[in-house]
Amino acid sequence: MNVGSDKTLLFYDHYDVQPEDPIDLWDSPPFEPTIRDGKIFARGVSDNKGEIICRLQAIKAYNEVFGKPPVNVKFVIEGEEEVGSPNLEEFVNNNRENYGISF
Repeated sequence: MNVGSDKTLLFYDHYDVQPEDPIDLWDSPPFEPTIRDGKIFARGVSDNKGEIICRLQAIKAYNEVFGKPPVNVKFVIEGEEEVGSPNLEEFVNNNRENYGISF
């Protein structure tokens, strides 16, 4: 979301997860979300998919209550975090202006 501010809030998240093995250590099937004691259990639900949804919902709620935020809001969501993010550096270097990234 680009609101034309000179400031940008950049969120980093990832959607990849560790392999499901050893499958016999799961209390429920890893690819079938299960609710136990009011909590969702599934592969990757807390690393990092839950955080992605929470951030998106927080921005949605902010927009509904206050309107557009006072800063640009951008996300980098990658699928290689669990293997060391081999392409992230190149992506950042090629997209600094698009994401307002500075070091």
